[in-house]
Amino acid sequence: MIVGNSFYIILNHAIFVSKDSRRINCSRAEQEASVFLQKNTLSSYTLYNIFNPPPNLIFPAMTEGSVFHDFASAHVIVRAMFEAYVNMYYLIIDPSSNEEKEFRLDIWERHALTERQKMGFSIGSTNQILIEEKQQIEERANSILTSDYYKRLPKSEQQSIKDSPKWTKINVLERADKANIHRSQSEFLYKFMSNYSHSESFSIMQLHDIEKPEDALNLCKTPIRYGEMFLALTLNIFSTLNSKFKESVFKNKDVEKLINFWEETKQRDIKKVLGKVS
Repeated sequence: MIVGNSFYIILNHAIFVSKDSRRINCSRAEQEASVFLQKNTLSSYTLYNIFNPPPNLIFPAMTEGSVFHDFASAHVIVRAMFEAYVNMYYLIIDPSSNEEKEFRLDIWERHALTERQKMGFSIGSTNQILIEEKQQIEERANSILTSDYYKRLPKSEQQSIKDSPKWTKINVLERADKANIHRSQSEFLYKFMSNYSHSESFSIMQLHDIEKPEDALNLCKTPIRYGEMFLALTLNIFSTLNSKFKESVFKNKDVEKLINFWEETKQRDIKKVLGKVS
């Protein structure tokens, strides 16, 4: 088992909270936060299995009992976890008022429905749900354009929101800034993980250099630690929205200690924390 006990502690607790939170009646923001938590919990569960692969008993082409740590996919997963966390923060924690939060959630949902329309159109789908959701897009757009928050925005920003189906003009690094992630860490993560996400030359070079299982295992160190970090941070956001789960999370002193550690670590220059997360 190569994953430290801390990753297991956070993942086990996140599974419990994620599973339990799907059954409760809650606010719109809590509901969206619950889905973000579920996404990063599922990603972390996949990471856990990448870090602790079962011995091969199926494929004759592989030596029986051998394992391989898919470090390349682990980096792709952590890139997705990073973006999920900063999007969650931007939508739910960053807004200065409930009115602004509802406005951002409206635009977020409009964008999601619009993307589904595009994908359905691209494959020639005639699914009835697309017709129903087209009406929902119009309703959501009307809610956005008639809101008091929208009316107070500068005219140029109003026009941009009206004309563009995008959910934000703030890029991912700027959203990471708002989430209080030190720019050195977000820049490193975004560039480093993007190499694996897009199969660029750097990531392929890493595969060239793998000669034995231990080499791949060594390249799992960064996604192990950052996977733990983004799951802990995601769990913390969700717990702050719901008193029941906040009590549950912070009753566990090990979980509380890990959340506090990563909340502090995310704000530090990467040169000062590289030894802890790589």
